[in-house]
Amino acid sequence: MRVPSRRFEQQPIQMIKQSGTALVTSLVMLLVMTMIGIGSLKNTLMHEKMAANVWDTGASFQATEIGLRDAENYIETMASPSVFKASPTPAGIFSSTATEFDLLDLTAWTTTNAIQTTGEFDAVHEPPFYVIKHVKDTSGPGGNNSIMVRGYDDVTPGTSVSIFKITAIGSGRTDSARSILQTYYAKRF
Repeated sequence: MRVPSRRFEQQPIQMIKQSGTALVTSLVMLLVMTMIGIGSLKNTLMHEKMAANVWDTGASFQATEIGLRDAENYIETMASPSVFKASPTPAGIFSSTATEFDLLDLTAWTTTNAIQTTGEFDAVHEPPFYVIKHVKDTSGPGGNNSIMVRGYDDVTPGTSVSIFKITAIGSGRTDSARSILQTYYAKRF
């Protein structure tokens, strides 16, 4: 038995009037998604910059700490505080009567005014600098100690304790991240 073939005839497509609502809605959704993506990108970039600044600040602080420790080692290797009485004193060494340079002036921290820490410093812009100022000597029992240092306020006769003020400055990866620290250090001579 033979099945009669049907011929499909093309019927004319009737144009239905469309208002384009779906197109407008999808474009608006695409625009909103693009704005959210750009906002997220800006937020991520801001967090990256903040993390880099925190790292840079930490690196400058650690470099400054190294400068303080280097200055303390310098004092510990001294046999006497006579270097602070020399005229002129070496760069970065100040007697109790000498006037220090402006320690907040970043341009003044040079090898002509301060001592630069030696060593390998790959993570920072430049090695830290420090200055040491001799504050005073105390000697004998019950000396006039205007700066009380634990363990040094009761000096036995015949010995003296010298008190020093150490100021150090360090930088991070860039020159814009700087830290300045100051401490007092005493040594019995």
